[in-house]
Amino acid sequence: MNTSFRAAAPLCAWLNQLVVSCYEGKTDAGPWAALYPALEQVPPLPRYDPPRPSPSPGVAWDWAFLAQQRQERWAQVQQPSSRTPPRLGEETGSAALVHRLLGAVVEGRLPADPGEYLEWMLEEAGLPRSWRGRLEQVLEAFRASELWAQVRAAAEVHTQVEFAAPAGAGIGVRGVIDLIFRVAGGWKIADYQGEPVAVPTPVEAGALHWEQLAGEAVVERGVWLTETGLWQKL
Repeated sequence: MNTSFRAAAPLCAWLNQLVVSCYEGKTDAGPWAALYPALEQVPPLPRYDPPRPSPSPGVAWDWAFLAQQRQERWAQVQQPSSRTPPRLGEETGSAALVHRLLGAVVEGRLPADPGEYLEWMLEEAGLPRSWRGRLEQVLEAFRASELWAQVRAAAEVHTQVEFAAPAGAGIGVRGVIDLIFRVAGGWKIADYQGEPVAVPTPVEAGALHWEQLAGEAVVERGVWLTETGLWQKL
């Protein structure tokens, strides 16, 4: 007999008996009534008591302690969370969403009335629609910033430029330059972050990459903070 068939045989017998128990003794005149007499000929499923596993040698289970531990963990789960709501841009999904939003603004792809578009972006990113107001705040702060005024006046603008550059000691740095635009004397590079940065290595690496690519100097680099709408010069 095939091994898989032997393994499935007990399950089939159990399902068969389950069906019998559902219809046995019925007297209605439904569509299955003609089959009811045949159910009396189905033998009952033999009782099977699986052997209890023997305890591992040298292991003494403290069942009272385990029960108490389970109760304590369940009580902890039921407590209201004390975690503060994450800042927009703090988590991976929302950070990518903010980058997409600001990229759409710079590229002129955002509708005049962005409400439904913002909700669609949130839904696509798997984030709650209640964050729409927070996105609108980021959008409003960006459009009111000096950075946005400079971008609008720039003769050349680039967004989401990928780069890979060496960082010394055989270590490479890969990243994305969020915003590059031409200013007097060269280029200005901006990175979007939720909070101030202490180590500007990715921005510096991106600036070095762009100088080599464009053959012109990056005269200013910094971070536009999505939480406060402020510019952090690096």
